[in-house]
Amino acid sequence: MKILIVSQTEKTAKAICDLVKKANSEACPFFCFSEAIARGMVLDEYYDLVIINSPLLDTNGFDLAHMIATTTQTQVLIIVKEEYFQFATTELQPVGVLAITKPIIFQYFEQMLYLTNFIKLKTDSLKRENFKLQNKLEEARIITKAKCLLVRTRNCSEEEAHHLLEKSAMNNRLSLKEVAMALLRRES
Repeated sequence: MKILIVSQTEKTAKAICDLVKKANSEACPFFCFSEAIARGMVLDEYYDLVIINSPLLDTNGFDLAHMIATTTQTQVLIIVKEEYFQFATTELQPVGVLAITKPIIFQYFEQMLYLTNFIKLKTDSLKRENFKLQNKLEEARIITKAKCLLVRTRNCSEEEAHHLLEKSAMNNRLSLKEVAMALLRRES
């Protein structure tokens, strides 16, 4: 798990790193100490999780958390003082940012790491499923277009057009989509 820890000082970043490694020995934390640098790092490279220890040197970190959550696929966990927790959850939870209060209790921190990992796995699974469905829709669109072309040019029914495409696919050992695409290329 590739993790970016954004904190005000190296000392606090290392303390958070120790907690991360205690909870997940496979984690690979990177550090930075300002919002400006963190923005660049997140936009240049993919991280599974960004942990923001609020406040930062140049800001409170809320804008950074919001930007990461809304523009990347990275999970975000923000660590805030107790008096800012309600504000953090009200403002950031709707965009998918998780918040935890200081002082950090290891058990809660560990649960948050498990939760962010679960969310990432679930999101990745949904993305794969979405990709498959998009491909199926694209395939159906191409096949339908080819069938419409056959109905217009050969004066056949939709069922006959589908049968012609299937027969050509079987004879040429191609998928229905490949046959439909070839037909559309030939006829256009």
